[in-house]
Amino acid sequence: PKAKPTRASMPNPKPNPKPNGDLTNEEEAKAVAHAQRKALGAIEGLRTELSLSFEGGAPDFLGQQKHIFSHRKHEMLVYAATVGEGAAVGEGYAWLSEEDMRQRGLTTGMRKVLKMHRGA
Repeated sequence: PKAKPTRASMPNPKPNPKPNGDLTNEEEAKAVAHAQRKALGAIEGLRTELSLSFEGGAPDFLGQQKHIFSHRKHEMLVYAATVGEGAAVGEGYAWLSEEDMRQRGLTTGMRKVLKMHRGA
């Protein structure tokens, strides 16, 4: 009989989860750092696409917000930035006040993000 490959013998094994399925603190920290780098790249892409300039420098990292929707786990890295009054936006985008957002309806996940922003 042929021996089954062990986790150690497989190429590029995935992070070793704890018994409850969670990553270790070190692995989670690495994953969050990687996600932050990707998020900052996306923010820079949006800033470039919309020709925005952030007042006060780079966006501030507010924290991580977790939300489960329809059995899907959303982990959002939340940043805040200030842009100048009357900054132009590209097609398909719009600047909204918090009141405008409430009137249009917000998902629970976005309400959590706004609550985090208010606490900043």
